[in-house]
Amino acid sequence: MALFKFEKIYGRVFIKIFGVNISFVMPPKIFNYYISLGQNCFVRTILTRYGIKAKRKQGELSCPFDLLLLPLDKIAFLLENEFEGLTSDLRHDLETDYWYNDSLDVAFLHDKNLSKEELKARYQKRVENFINISETSKELKYILICKTCDCTAEILNNINQSLKHYRHNKPYTFIVAGLSEKNEKDFEFIPELNQDIVFKQYKIPIPLKDFLENWYIKRNMHNESWVKDLHKNFISDILSA
Repeated sequence: MALFKFEKIYGRVFIKIFGVNISFVMPPKIFNYYISLGQNCFVRTILTRYGIKAKRKQGELSCPFDLLLLPLDKIAFLLENEFEGLTSDLRHDLETDYWYNDSLDVAFLHDKNLSKEELKARYQKRVENFINISETSKELKYILICKTCDCTAEILNNINQSLKHYRHNKPYTFIVAGLSEKNEKDFEFIPELNQDIVFKQYKIPIPLKDFLENWYIKRNMHNESWVKDLHKNFISDILSA
């Protein structure tokens, strides 16, 4: 048995020495470049976990879709309407301490222990960050994940049109990661997509519902080889787009 093992996956370093596992992330070299569009925290989490996207304490600005859970059509709606109504219909669940916007089917699952006013102020700042970053002259990459059941060419094309508006014709790349189960058909609408959209499909070998409910829990899936391959392929496609 090897006493020392070293592995580097993008910015994350894995070391095993005398049976002890150590992992750490190298500081990213670029900030506020990869912008998550949701639908959940997958994009923000995976890019941060592997040292592609910096943490907030390192200088990365948070944006509205980083940690929200919401349907794809609501993402399109919020972008088209400059985030109007994002925090206007808030409901607080006392049992879970989660905030919800029922009119937009938005769940604020990473914003516990906040008053309504604090939540509104937080997301107003994140909206401002998104707009200000989008107005910069440097090229940006916007990334979202979608599922077979709610992903259509019309919605994605509308999102892309909104990104053009925020960018004011400055260069950007819109990357969509389409998740589907292993035995599902491929996304059939791809020929209808705007040619500027980079669409990548990823097959999940377990029920998609199970994956989406458990992907972030390390003890459940983190060490599965197919999950590691998914992460690697996802990041590789983003870096090469």
